[in-house]
Amino acid sequence: GQGAAPGRGLWDDSLKTLRLFVPGGLRSGVPYTVSFVIRNPPTAQASPQVSVSVGGTVPVLQVAVDPDLTTDLSVPPPGAPSCTVGVRGASLGDAAPLRIFGLTFRCPDSGQQCAGYVGHSTFDPGAVNTLTVTLSTTTPLTRAANASIVISGLLNAKAPPSRGVRSTAVRPAGITPGCPFDTAPILLSERPGGVPNTFSFDPAASSAQFFVLQDTLPGQVYTISFNLTNPLAQQDSPLVNVETRGLPIGRVLLSKDPDHPPLAVTAGFFPLGWPRIGQSSPLPSANNLITVTLRTTVPMFPGTGTYITMSGFLGASSADGDEPGVSTVIVEESSSGLFSASDGGPADTLLWDGETKTVTAWVVAPIEGGAEYVFSFGIRNPPSPQESPSVYAQILGGLETPRVLMSKDLTGLGGQRAPLKVLAMALPLRRIGQSSPYPAGRNTITVTLQFNLDVGTRGVYVTL
Repeated sequence: GQGAAPGRGLWDDSLKTLRLFVPGGLRSGVPYTVSFVIRNPPTAQASPQVSVSVGGTVPVLQVAVDPDLTTDLSVPPPGAPSCTVGVRGASLGDAAPLRIFGLTFRCPDSGQQCAGYVGHSTFDPGAVNTLTVTLSTTTPLTRAANASIVISGLLNAKAPPSRGVRSTAVRPAGITPGCPFDTAPILLSERPGGVPNTFSFDPAASSAQFFVLQDTLPGQVYTISFNLTNPLAQQDSPLVNVETRGLPIGRVLLSKDPDHPPLAVTAGFFPLGWPRIGQSSPLPSANNLITVTLRTTVPMFPGTGTYITMSGFLGASSADGDEPGVSTVIVEESSSGLFSASDGGPADTLLWDGETKTVTAWVVAPIEGGAEYVFSFGIRNPPSPQESPSVYAQILGGLETPRVLMSKDLTGLGGQRAPLKVLAMALPLRRIGQSSPYPAGRNTITVTLQFNLDVGTRGVYVTL
């Protein structure tokens, strides 16, 4: 009132009016600027009509005040210190008095229409995948309101090995180079007041939730990165949504990174010419070392129920013979540590089914996509000669690939390295001669034999 300290006014909270007294008088033709601080209303609204009147000895009836429609709040005001930053997310018209943003997401890129962005780190089936969400809100998300961010639409994703979360505060483009930027990232937890840098994942709802442990800044762009496990089956990128709770912002779609669309999973398959297969012996009924060289386009992981089947071993049996209706565990000849005869079982074993002539190998160690792996196992050749049969390979279980014809090793005389090519023993070259035709003379007999197959050193003899 009259006589009060300079620089103060009377605020009537019920009428929303501010009264200012002028003890020193006013001069005509001179613009006077008054600034004062109030707290904005908590909900969105358009700029109301503000009016001014003058009372006392020179009354002026109430008239409208022209709103500021030309100031761009996103640009620092003239004369501001060099490192001053404008209002994040503001545009022309936002300087009109008490124009209040709605409680909503703002596009991280000024002038664009979006609720935020989402991308991921890998297309590999079954892989641990880092999803990164970039977003900004028009109002602070506060711990007092138990505010949380919910990302949903995470179709077929599975829980990650650990539920850690990382966040950054994105440096605004308008900050002058060399100026400091010390805005803290969002501190998040799986529950209100919980352990920092964690999140909760609900596979049934295909959603992840992040509770705010420290208040965020309105208009500040943040990133949130967290891991999920990709589904094993191929799929297109699903629609991923974002919403907030506590201080609710309705569910809206996130814009996808076009180069890394979230949770898009590629199909796995064997590259052309893979897998490769060969053998050590074409002898009938011989113990035969089968060598497989494997390569896939995608990685394979233990604990996912993924296994490889190889079928078509016509006429073969296990080294010790087959018992009807009973599968046989066979041991790898050279340890790869990759496979087992059962899901999660001991490594370096494979399962042989004598009735279907199939070898099954469960994955028990990580296999990288594009890398080459070699493993070997022993079976017994059929007793009769035969051409190499068609042997097929397929990945099944969690990850599934098309069934493919394995590429045969066609090296060796007559292609005898091809799997289960069994040849009858023959002597294509048989020649005998002597050194002397004289009676009772010393005579050296020379025999030349050529075998069509490699012959081992044990249990082999020649009779003339």
